[in-house]
Amino acid sequence: MKERPTSVMVLAIINLVFAGFGCLGLLFGLVFRLGLIKLPDTGQPNPALDLMENNAGFRVYNDVSLVLLFLATVLIVAASIGMFQLRPWARAATIGWGVFSIFMKVIGSVIQYFLITAPMLEQTSGRPEHVAMMVGMVVGFVFLVALIGYYLVMIVMLTRPSVVDAFTPEVFEDDGGLMPAAVEPGDVNS
Repeated sequence: MKERPTSVMVLAIINLVFAGFGCLGLLFGLVFRLGLIKLPDTGQPNPALDLMENNAGFRVYNDVSLVLLFLATVLIVAASIGMFQLRPWARAATIGWGVFSIFMKVIGSVIQYFLITAPMLEQTSGRPEHVAMMVGMVVGFVFLVALIGYYLVMIVMLTRPSVVDAFTPEVFEDDGGLMPAAVEPGDVNS
C-alpha cells in the first residue's frame, strides 16, 4: 500500500473546511434570497442592499452562483474524502475544483465591482463612507489574492511527481501480465 503524502492530507482537510464555509454560504444565501430573514429597518437607507435588490443582473448572478456553489461544495466534499483514500479521480476533481474556484472568484469580483461597488463609490463620492468603501475594496482584494494563491498552490502540489505517483494505482506482474494491486493473484481465474 502506498503511503499518503502529508500534503495530500493537509489539502484534503483544508478543502473540507472550505466545504464547511460553502455550506454556510449556501445557507445564508438561501435564507436571504428566499426572504426568510429580513434585516431590521433602521430608518437609514442602505445603498448596498438597494443596489443588490434592484439590479436584475446581480440577482441572476446571485442565483446562478448559489447553484454552482452547491455543486462545487458537493464535489469538494467527495473529492476530499477520495483524496484521503488516494483515489485518482479525487486528485483530478480537486484540481478541477481549484481551476473552477479561481474562475468564479475572478468573475464574481468583476461582476460585484461593476454592478455594486462602482455605483456605490459614485454615490459616496466626497463623503466619509467613500473611505470605508475604499478600505473594503483593498481588504477584499487582499483576500481574493490569498484565495487564488491557495488554489494555485494546491494545483501545483497535486501535480508534483511524488503526489501523482501516490495517486497512481500500483501494478505488479504475475505470469507476464499486469494486474492491479487490489487483485490478489489467487483471486484471478487463469
